[in-house]
This record gives sequence, C-alpha cells and structure tokens, in this order.
Amino acid sequence: MQTAFVTGATGIVGSRLVEALVKAGWNVVVLARSSSSISALSRITRVLNNALGAEGLQRVKVVEGDVCRPNCGLSAETGSFLRGECQMFWHCAGDTRFDPRLRDKIHCTNLTGTANAIATAELLGIENFCHVSTAFLFGDYVGVGAEVPHPNVGQMFNNPYEESKFMAEQLVTASTLNWIIFRPPIVVGDARDGSINGFSGYYGFMREFWRFRDAVLNEINGESQFLQQAGIKMCGNLLYLPIDVPGRQHSILTIASVDFVIDAMVELAHLPSCWREVYHLVPPQSRTYGWWLDASLKVLGIEGVRVVEPNKLIIDRSRGRYHSIVQRRIVQGCKSYIPYIAGATTFKPSNLARVLPLRKHELIDEQFVSLLLKYAILQRFGEA
Repeated sequence: MQTAFVTGATGIVGSRLVEALVKAGWNVVVLARSSSSISALSRITRVLNNALGAEGLQRVKVVEGDVCRPNCGLSAETGSFLRGECQMFWHCAGDTRFDPRLRDKIHCTNLTGTANAIATAELLGIENFCHVSTAFLFGDYVGVGAEVPHPNVGQMFNNPYEESKFMAEQLVTASTLNWIIFRPPIVVGDARDGSINGFSGYYGFMREFWRFRDAVLNEINGESQFLQQAGIKMCGNLLYLPIDVPGRQHSILTIASVDFVIDAMVELAHLPSCWREVYHLVPPQSRTYGWWLDASLKVLGIEGVRVVEPNKLIIDRSRGRYHSIVQRRIVQGCKSYIPYIAGATTFKPSNLARVLPLRKHELIDEQFVSLLLKYAILQRFGEA
C-alpha cells in the first residue's frame, strides 16, 4: 500500500484530492497548521469527516506543520519517522488572494512555500512531486496559453497570485525531483451534486447577488421607496435589478468542476509517461462570461443586469443613493476578477486529450450551473 504526502488539504482542491487518494487505496499524510482555537487534527477531521467517515480517516495521518517554515515546520522526530515512507508528494497549498497589499503573505505561501515543499520532499526521500499550479499565470497575454513550464510570453502579471505561481513553477522544474505540473482554472463544485468545500472565486461574486436578493425581499415587505427610486422591483418571482457590472460579454471564462480536476490529476500521476509535463485541466470548450452571468442570475432569480466594458462603467447616481450603494457593492465584489472576466487568454487541454482521450468534462449548460448554485444556496454560500 502506497502513501502520499499532501499539503493544502483544507482547500477546495486539496481536500478532494485526499478523499480521492484514500478511495483509490492510498494512505495519506497531511500537513496542517494548528491555530489558537483548533488543532491541526481537528481542522482536517472537520473537513474530511463527511466524505471519508471514521474508517476512511484511519488512513489519514495528520502532521503539524506550515509550508512557510523551513522543511514545512516538520519536527526532527516527524521527519525521521516519515523518511522513506511516502512515494508521492502533492503540493496543493496556496494563497489564492489577489490583493497587492498582501504580496508578501501571498509570496510566502506560494513561492517560499513551494521551495520548502521541495526541500521537504527531498528530506523525506520522495522523488515524485505533483505541483498544483494555475492556468492563470499568463497575465495579460492575448492568445492560447501553452502547456509548457513557467511560460515566458512577455506577460505582465495582474496580481501577486499569478506572479508567485509563475515563479513557483520555476522552482519546481529547477529541482532534482521528478515533477508533474497541473494547471486548473477557476474551480467550482462537483458536476454530479454541486458539492464543494469552500465558496471563493465564482461563488464570491454570486454571493453578492444572492445576499442582495434576500435584502430586497425583506425591504419590499417593509419600506420600499428607495427601491422604487432605483428602479429595483419584483416581477413575480424575478428580481429586476437594473445595474451595470464590469467585464466583456464575449470573453471566455474558463471554469472546471472539482471532480474533473481531481480525477484527471490522480489518473495522470499514476502514469509514468506523463511526468515532466504540464497539464491544463480545462474543459475542451468553455463558455463566455456573458453566458455564465446570465445562466447564474437566472438560477438566482435576477434579471436586468448589464455587462459593460470596465473602463466605460459609470455608477449611475441619478437613480438615487440606494442604487449607487448596491452597484458599488456588487462591482467591488468582482473587481479582483476583472482580468478573468475581461481577459483574452484561452486554454486547450491538449496534453490531457492526448494522454486521456476518454477523460471528459461534464457538459457546461444551465443544468450544471443550477446544480452548483442550488448547492451553494443550501449551504448559504458558506456563511455561518
């Protein structure tokens, strides 16, 4: 029985990876941090208990550590105990925030963390290193992204996240380890039931619309003159929300379900011929931002929203202060994602299609979007 070492197991990708590895017959050693209020073991148990149950959790060993510390913070005793025990290192830990004010923290996790993960793999005698990168390290590049390590296409990075992930790939390929690089795009819930561990990215944007719809329903039952002035009203079960949001209607928005990403990663990592390659884990055909927005708002019961070029978007103050506040809040919710909802980089899963031609993404249609959002609503988008 083989054993894998995994970082980032509390994240969307990492948690589902641990689940998949255990179900595939692996034992898993998970690196996790404690906090002042919860132990590393409790954090992992809380994330994985529903998926694995008590029996599955017996195959998961939690070790205390932090990728931002040398050798990932493993004690000498733990390092000695684990040396030679693991056959594969999966580096999933990452800081997905975009805020340039957090550049040092983002680089600590994504760049220093990768250097420490590589050193830890070497310390533990693990030769095979699976690195979870991102499709979005092409910055402002216009064209089809190539499946080559740390592609230098003259791009300017949109945020420290992209920059740090690009630089991390450089560290991986410069190491003495046997590596494989996975580049998922925006990751959403399972295509079978919509389930997901965490509601960032796409969900963060949709959460703002969902919150506002709830607020409007409460307001309509009370004082509604501000809504009337803003032109916001209920038409049957639909909320008419006449606001503009930034983006480009026909920009490709590359999104993949978490089950597609995880299943492809695990299958590729088991094939010796697939190593020292880069894989874009994207659907063969992606939808536009306009399509995603329309399909999502339809599920949420909202109409009237219009997509406007980011540099042409002006908040309409003539409709009153209430309308301005609403629009500013929703625009702010998608501000960090403008490079992805108005960008011009596209991706093809060429390497994946060549190696695993039968590995297909579920059809991205309105039913798929409905599944994702109904699960998110049921979970109140992760709100306590």
